[in-house]
Amino acid sequence: MPAKAASKPAKPAPKAAPKPAAKAPAPKAAATKPPTKTAPKAAAPAARPASGSSNGVYVKNWGTGSVADATNVFSAAGKVIKVQLRRSRYALVFFDNSAAVKKAIDLFNEKEVLGQTVLVVPAKTSPKPDAHENSACVFVSPIFRASTTKQQIMELFAGVKVQRLRTYRQNYVYAYLSSSAAAKKFVEEKNGVEFRGHTLRVALSARSLEKLRARQEASKVLIAAHRHHKEHERR
Repeated sequence: MPAKAASKPAKPAPKAAPKPAAKAPAPKAAATKPPTKTAPKAAAPAARPASGSSNGVYVKNWGTGSVADATNVFSAAGKVIKVQLRRSRYALVFFDNSAAVKKAIDLFNEKEVLGQTVLVVPAKTSPKPDAHENSACVFVSPIFRASTTKQQIMELFAGVKVQRLRTYRQNYVYAYLSSSAAAKKFVEEKNGVEFRGHTLRVALSARSLEKLRARQEASKVLIAAHRHHKEHERR
């Protein structure tokens, strides 16, 4: 038998077509950020007044001059709005503007004033509120308590509403009136008048009826506590 023809070599399997390269992902569009709002700047703090800007001068070695003396003298530099005297013989003089401070120093520093050589420099303090300004209490002296009755004293206050009257051994009176206006009017009318042969000194006092009542209440509490302590000791 004729030999079988050699079998044909098998056809190589067709190569798989290469897969197309995966496309790179398209870059995402950058998210648009809303424009950042600029935070409003904080308001700059108000500038503090410089030290010594109180429109006042410190007067060293003032001596025994009065408030009226200081007002008269320093009025040459400008309008004086307040004068404060201290026991250590110095004065504080306050003006209504800073230009007067410079002028006062130029006029009076290391100069003789009322027989004293004074040192005048800018003050580093402001005028203290006057405790007498809105006071409804008046100080009256002399009243000769030993020989004067309360009725005679009250004659001074004819037509004035007196809420309380306190007399003291030192020969003076504190009268608490109905208002500060009444107190000021009383001082204007009675200061310098004659009473029982002597000239009265009448002035506003820094005392008040509220303070007096508070002191009296505090005194009552202390007395009650003292009594309680004594009774406890006896037991």
